[in-house]
Amino acid sequence: MSKVTRHQSPLKETVRQLCEFLPGIDRLIYIEGDDGSGKWKACEWVKKGNDYSRNILEISEAVSGKLLDIRKLKSGYNWTDNENIPFYVEQGKNSISQLSLFSEEKYLTLVIRLKSKTNALSDLLYIFFRNDKSNFGISHDPTPVDTSQKSIIGMLTYNFANIIYSETARNNNEFSSLKSEFIDLLKFHTSSHDAGKKREFEEWKTDWAREVLAEISQRDGVNYVYREDALKMMVENDYPYRVLKHALEDAVRIASMFAGNDNEDIFIEKYFIKFTDVTFETGLETERTFDALPERMDKVYQFLERLENAAGKLLEDEIRPTSELVGKAMDEPITAPAIRDALKKNRIRVVKLLNRYPDKWKYIRSHFRPVLNILPNNNDMLNLNAG
Repeated sequence: MSKVTRHQSPLKETVRQLCEFLPGIDRLIYIEGDDGSGKWKACEWVKKGNDYSRNILEISEAVSGKLLDIRKLKSGYNWTDNENIPFYVEQGKNSISQLSLFSEEKYLTLVIRLKSKTNALSDLLYIFFRNDKSNFGISHDPTPVDTSQKSIIGMLTYNFANIIYSETARNNNEFSSLKSEFIDLLKFHTSSHDAGKKREFEEWKTDWAREVLAEISQRDGVNYVYREDALKMMVENDYPYRVLKHALEDAVRIASMFAGNDNEDIFIEKYFIKFTDVTFETGLETERTFDALPERMDKVYQFLERLENAAGKLLEDEIRPTSELVGKAMDEPITAPAIRDALKKNRIRVVKLLNRYPDKWKYIRSHFRPVLNILPNNNDMLNLNAG
């Protein structure tokens, strides 16, 4: 059995190994299919010294239709002349646009089509070669590549790419299967332990709920008693304790209104208990907080999720997540100024969410400058206790 590695893009891994296999490649563009978002992904690799710079590219609507026709073809390869390439990439521009005459006339282009593992289309590789043998380790041979040599080069390159692509996709399947089996096994072994922990926690919470009601009874000079379903309602939920206590105080007031003789116990009914929000003053703004996020806070939460997903895609391609590139990589693209403006206007909410969920959004916490810029330092006077 082959070694199972972590999940990775088959096409990106193919590109990486092709650049090692053919060190003379100066430029390469790959276009891969729908990852579930309904969009294609295009990326350009350009040789810089001993490494390659990587640029995420946008695909114009005019080119998208032409590329779709190519992606419908079966897997294989072909050499193409520059006039038949349906796009060009301007220097300094991150976009693929329509072209009638390709600008880089010194290159031959090998087009490789690899059957996608996620949809019915082919993923595409455009490999730009110089028209001489210097691509293949013969650094001082300016002789043009003839037809027979191109046939051999195309076949070898396609076969190599297809093997890497298929092997990586197979490893991904093995990895996903192994991960699923591991999770199932972990759940099986921890379920009984978790059940025991849950019982212990519910017992502790039951004692806490009774103790709080006893303190209120002592304070008011009466004997408040839970109905069984009311106590169960106080215990079997995930609300913060401040919300539970606030709900119990309200329930006591309602129960007192329906109380009979002074000598009788006053019962807390289930329908007296309502989990409502508690208001806290932060000094900068009033935020209403409880277990379910308020609407405005939830919108900020979803915005951070979108930023994180976009930044993660860029970092996986070893591309620095600038505001412009993150905005373009989002499921619904927005501009860099829009990102900065949204973070600035919701600074308090962003910082609260980052504090409340310390294990989330690892990419933008560490690598995305607009988020780093709004994080409070040791001297910041933000009061975030309402998180």
